Amino acid sequence: MTTQTLISLSIRMFILSLLFSFYSVLGHHRATKPLPVDTLSVNINTETKLKIQRKITQREQHTQGNAVTEQRTITIKVQNILSKKIMVRVEELLPDVHQPNIELELMQHSNATFDIEHNRLVWNLNLKPKQIINLAVKYKVVYQKGTPKIYL
Repeated sequence: MTTQTLISLSIRMFILSLLFSFYSVLGHHRATKPLPVDTLSVNINTETKLKIQRKITQREQHTQGNAVTEQRTITIKVQNILSKKIMVRVEELLPDVHQPNIELELMQHSNATFDIEHNRLVWNLNLKPKQIINLAVKYKVVYQKGTPKIYL
């Protein structure tokens, strides 16, 4: 190989490494952006058919000074469409009580277990064939203006 060919190959390798580094950083940057927060999580077996409807039925907000108070009511309808019994775990994400200046008062939870470590209400449901279960969640959250929405 000639010197010119080696230099040409070196330049190409350098450009490829720069491009690789650029796309790696770009890909990493995209991966670290916060994703939209979904407040309903359902874990089911892949062969199970399940119908879920989640609605925010009430959301009131009041501001007094620097404090914001919100009252939220959520209904979750879980329906077993199959003709066999299934077990389902439903999780509802709540505001992050581990953050400073966030207070949570749980007013209704349909006998859910409160997982305080992960800020979730958890229901382990045993659904009979064609059974429908309605879950209701109602809470009040108080936080300071400017609190990032990801915690709420």
